[in-house]
Amino acid sequence: GPDLGLGARQRVLIARVRMQEHGELPADAPVAAPLELFRRGADDDPVPFPGREPKQPVADRAANKEGLHQRILTAMLTGMRPLSGKGRLAAALLLLLLGGCGGGYYLQAVGGHLEVMRASQPAARLLADPGTPAPLRARLELAADALDFAHSELGLPDNGSYRSYADLGRPHVVWNVVAAPEFSLEPVQWCFPVAGCLPYRGYFREERAREFAAGLAADGHDVHVGGVSAYSTLGRFADPLLNTMLSWPPADFVALLFHELAHQHIYVRNDAAFNEGFATFVEREGLRRYLLREGREAEFCAREQALARREIVLELLIALRTELQFLYGQSLPEEETRWRKAALIETTRAEYARIAAGWDSGPRYAHLLPPGLNNAMLLAIATYEDQVPTFAALLQEQDGDLQAFYARVRELAELLPAQRAVAMNELARRARPESLARLYPCENGEAS
Repeated sequence: GPDLGLGARQRVLIARVRMQEHGELPADAPVAAPLELFRRGADDDPVPFPGREPKQPVADRAANKEGLHQRILTAMLTGMRPLSGKGRLAAALLLLLLGGCGGGYYLQAVGGHLEVMRASQPAARLLADPGTPAPLRARLELAADALDFAHSELGLPDNGSYRSYADLGRPHVVWNVVAAPEFSLEPVQWCFPVAGCLPYRGYFREERAREFAAGLAADGHDVHVGGVSAYSTLGRFADPLLNTMLSWPPADFVALLFHELAHQHIYVRNDAAFNEGFATFVEREGLRRYLLREGREAEFCAREQALARREIVLELLIALRTELQFLYGQSLPEEETRWRKAALIETTRAEYARIAAGWDSGPRYAHLLPPGLNNAMLLAIATYEDQVPTFAALLQEQDGDLQAFYARVRELAELLPAQRAVAMNELARRARPESLARLYPCENGEAS
């Protein structure tokens, strides 16, 4: 059903209303909305109803037993205390979200996002606090510098995102579920009110994601569950920095900020490959400019070398997908298709191991070809990578002018899906081979 999309760096509109895990309404938040707007609340507060006295306190996670979700939510708009304009909008949006199917999924999304927002505090306050740990202070300072660069040099949005910080006390903010039929490279799609249809579905609790994935697997799908370090609300909220982002190396951390801001800049409903390809290219181009501004040419060129090797791995995966697509199109018995599929995957993994053995970095990209590699994993990688070379070619056609590049991307975004696909294919066809690899090659460890 139409659910709310989250993901590896995933997109979602969240109403600021408190919900609990397992799709249940706590006693205070969805009803006494002002408490939540001011970040107050207690799970055992009495439940107020319009024109009636509050009932007795309702135990944690028991409000769903009242069977009055719609009336409770309506009370947020018409109840005992007036809401601010922002609160009315949030409540109205939540009613819209819950009007269709998949309400329980929406509730975990709302609750998960509220948890993130409640944990956030201004980065400036942390920087002013002498008790802030040195590693966190350094990362907050790096983020501030990268954000200033993103806004002034890359033309990316400045809406207050990543000027606050939240420690969630876990390694990932969201876990994405990707699925595909056992003998198909067409992903399962889930459609959401704001983000449109996406080839993944995100959960704020790992166990919920794995439970959902297990159900898909039981139905015969290939599935993949992956932890996500960040997601974007597409500029509708000021997204915070998260502890889940801090383990990334400094340059990758900067690139991640550029990626998420790119989603706020341009986003197309129902075209995840276009959105992720654009954001992934912007993060790489933005990081190139950032590192070169800092005089870090050697670091940039080392990253370029790593990306060149990664592209070799991606070419192996593209070839594997082509072979699998051909296999799935044949009318072979199911068992034969299954073992041929497994053989193709293992052959590709062995070829990667042979190639990586000659690299001084070793099997750095083994995570792209793990044991158990399946259709869902292949599609998850393709979503982020397939269109990156086309965007590189597009910037090259604009002589490196980012504003002209963004204007062309917006033109593509406004096309009908079929027209956009034709235009992207034509761009890829026109691109010179070198532009499909690296827009700015390095020679002798120096950027040219």
